[in-house]
Amino acid sequence: PHVLPEKNTSLVGSSLVGPHVLPEKNTSRESVETAPPFSITRRLALGLKLCSWPGRTQVIHKDNLLYFLDGAHTLESMALCSQWFSAATRGSAVKRVLLFNSTGDRQSSELLSPLLDCDFHFVLFCPNIVTPEVSLAS
Repeated sequence: PHVLPEKNTSLVGSSLVGPHVLPEKNTSRESVETAPPFSITRRLALGLKLCSWPGRTQVIHKDNLLYFLDGAHTLESMALCSQWFSAATRGSAVKRVLLFNSTGDRQSSELLSPLLDCDFHFVLFCPNIVTPEVSLAS
């Protein structure tokens, strides 16, 4: 068996702890006990190594454009997204465009606040409008 690499602990940890923490929306991270390290099989280690999570700190190269994608949807994940994007684009002279979408009852102004330091040149807001009709106007 292999010891679980540090970077993958969140994948296994969230699947183990998530169902128990989710019902308690006011549970702080500090109040959740840290589980002791455990061994995993070679097969699970390979699965974690090969795991791909598109839309999380994903960079797509297309022609002369770079797309930085992250599906952050909490204040904490937005802060991490902001740090990742800032580090990845530090020193770059290219135009930065933010395409922002939020679903559910999330507070967009709160979610956007960590992105203020990213120095975007343009910001586009993409609403959640779904219609059964497809036309040139839609």
